[in-house]
Amino acid sequence: MMFLSLEATDSAIEALSRAYRLSPDNEEIATSYAQISFFANKGQLDASSRRVLQDVLAKNPQHEGAQMLMAMGEARSGNYQQAQAWVTRLRENIVARDGDHSEALNSLDELSRNIQQQQQASLASAKNGAASAQTVAVTVTLNPSLAPLIKPTDILFVTIQESTGGAPLAVKRMSAAELVNAAKGFNI
Repeated sequence: MMFLSLEATDSAIEALSRAYRLSPDNEEIATSYAQISFFANKGQLDASSRRVLQDVLAKNPQHEGAQMLMAMGEARSGNYQQAQAWVTRLRENIVARDGDHSEALNSLDELSRNIQQQQQASLASAKNGAASAQTVAVTVTLNPSLAPLIKPTDILFVTIQESTGGAPLAVKRMSAAELVNAAKGFNI
């Protein structure tokens, strides 16, 4: 976690990989390793992350974090039916528990719609014969009256997501020092 706070993602992945090898039965380490790898690979499950998650699910088929990562990874890989199957499993697990889980179920409905939209966009793109790349230009400025309230160590996360909601499509981490020193434009 220290490596992540220092934005040393490769070192964090290596440390979690070693921790996982030393303690393969620790679900928290395993899912943390898979999650960091997933986000470092721009939302793709590599062979190692997929294997780790499959190991977690073999030991604990109800592990919601692993199921969620599998759903997102399958969707990003274009395996939309498998992604929806993972969402269905998550839904069944949540419904089986006592209590009000309407918020979690609404989030799963949103994820399912997002996967369906990705599938439709993929089909439309295939019909048109070409995939299109999108970039978003974002300019972040700081109101000068807020500058005294911000410490140089504070962090701002800028996220981009569909207007209909869903998981973030892109995330940019910026230090407060970058904002205080100058307005900054960047591409995500």
